[in-house]
Amino acid sequence: SRSRHPEHLTYDGVLDRINHFLSHETREDWTVVSDAAFSLIGSMNLSLPAGGFLSQVSWLSIGWSVGAATGAALAPERDNARPMVFVGDGAFQETCQELSTHTRHGLRSVVFVLDNGHFYGIEQMLVHPSYYAERDGQAESDQRDADFYNVLHPWHYDRLAAVFAGKHTPASGLAVADTAELDALLARLADPADPVNAGPLLVRVRLRRRDYPRAMAYKVPNPATTT
Repeated sequence: SRSRHPEHLTYDGVLDRINHFLSHETREDWTVVSDAAFSLIGSMNLSLPAGGFLSQVSWLSIGWSVGAATGAALAPERDNARPMVFVGDGAFQETCQELSTHTRHGLRSVVFVLDNGHFYGIEQMLVHPSYYAERDGQAESDQRDADFYNVLHPWHYDRLAAVFAGKHTPASGLAVADTAELDALLARLADPADPVNAGPLLVRVRLRRRDYPRAMAYKVPNPATTT
């Protein structure tokens, strides 16, 4: 059953599930704030019946989203809409300290750090997309190695919430690695009495390194048609 054998999370699977949450399960207004790269490619088709969508498409500045969520939460025209941030692990390492500002001001932001095995996925896709090609019958260890400069130093992202939290300024952090854990988290977000809604929430979303949004599939070569 699904409860005994939960599915691994994927970029598209996570965003599909979030889409249903925003459209049918939450009673709050949300402003989605997306960083560059896989986060933007995966989140730009979300349905937002009562909210907004912010992204930095002019320069695709890495790490922009975490700070931008501060402005999104404090802007008077947003009428207390909560920011929901999608940011890759590489981008988050650029501006993670802005979560301290969220905590200080009691912003009830939800920051999803898409951790695909501490990896700059979009850079690998742009330089050597063959890394993502599926090869039937070939073990993953025998496939092309990732370019070393795209491998990040691994962090326990969810633990940063405890670093920034104070006695009167709560912040929560947790990690999700499968569909059951994501479902449980979204149920908590829909419950106003749950403590995770008292301040910013930092969520480490554990993804597999070779996963990518299927909107990028056109860049991945088909091994059956290449030599």
